[in-house]
Amino acid sequence: KGGEVSVTFPKEGYIYEAMKGFLKHGQTIRLPLDPPYRFLTCFEKQQQPPELKTDTDAVTPGKPLLLDIHPFPAKRVLSLEIFDPQGKVLVPRNEIGSRLLIVPDGKKTSFPVHFAYSDPKGVYKLVLTDVATGLSSSTNITLK
Repeated sequence: KGGEVSVTFPKEGYIYEAMKGFLKHGQTIRLPLDPPYRFLTCFEKQQQPPELKTDTDAVTPGKPLLLDIHPFPAKRVLSLEIFDPQGKVLVPRNEIGSRLLIVPDGKKTSFPVHFAYSDPKGVYKLVLTDVATGLSSSTNITLK
């Protein structure tokens, strides 16, 4: 614990910390050398938050909400968090943690999100995060 580390990328660019956000523009960055580990990415162009588009703003259990994933590059990992009407994170039934991971393959244009019949009715907040950059966007949908 303690000290600093200097990371130099092959080219100058926009440096982001995965799941955290933009750090700086440049080729080299100095960071504290403290646990836990950190993942850094560098892009030639400044990145934008992922655009979160759904096929509808109201959904019923049994019919999936479709997220538009066609604009995202293949193999770019996205994280989706869903917050229920009380603001609690909805734990996806097919995941271990509280986030749904989405990895576009370049072929599929949508990603289905299913709600259980037992999920409370009301307004849900969806937050889509680009894992590589930490940039995110959100939208609200209503579960009827």
